[in-house]
Amino acid sequence: MCTLLIYRRPVTGIELVVAANRDELYSRPPGSFGIIGTDPLVIGGIDPEGGGTWLAISSAGFVTAVTNARLGARRRPGQRSRGLLARDLACSKDFGEARRRLEAEDLARYAPVNVVVADGSTAVVGTNLPEARIAEIAQPVAGCGNVPAFEPDERIARLLERGAPRAGETQGEIIARLASLMSRHEPPSACHHLADGGTVSSTIVVLRRDLEGSTILHAGGPPCITGYRQIEIPV
Repeated sequence: MCTLLIYRRPVTGIELVVAANRDELYSRPPGSFGIIGTDPLVIGGIDPEGGGTWLAISSAGFVTAVTNARLGARRRPGQRSRGLLARDLACSKDFGEARRRLEAEDLARYAPVNVVVADGSTAVVGTNLPEARIAEIAQPVAGCGNVPAFEPDERIARLLERGAPRAGETQGEIIARLASLMSRHEPPSACHHLADGGTVSSTIVVLRRDLEGSTILHAGGPPCITGYRQIEIPV
């Protein structure tokens, strides 16, 4: 069950805090994390099978992510990869363009999908289950798992509450708590190990106004056994 947690302007000086676990079939190539685009600079997951991304950070100051809106749902012939939707939105010139592209998108072209585009002031969420819907989220937190975005998801709600940055916390304390949360197996769980699939990677992002001053950490395996490494941000 994929896990995506987003907090907008949780403490002074930070635009976004994002924590995300990617769950996939073990038979699928796990992918890598690096540069997706250069104008503007976009850093994120690179899916060697579908060609897209599950999470991307733009130097224009926004984050794009997708999850499977129905656990286990696979793309049917003729449907476009969810990851290509995320990649296309992430490579927009700015948040406004990404939002317009999402609002103009025919989400029926994709397998079940939840999609989020967020900057420090706004989060726009879309899904195509039970039907296509795109809306702005007013509250400063947003999250998705493998339940359609506008339906109740107790697991995500509990994780959002546990992960919320607290007044007076340092960046290091925020990251350490989220790293522990994303490794959690007991309910509400974020890290999963099933017979044929489970959590294959994890990412924590602290996005500031200047990407150069931001922090991107990525674990290329289950975060319970794989350490996070800092992703170099080209300047």
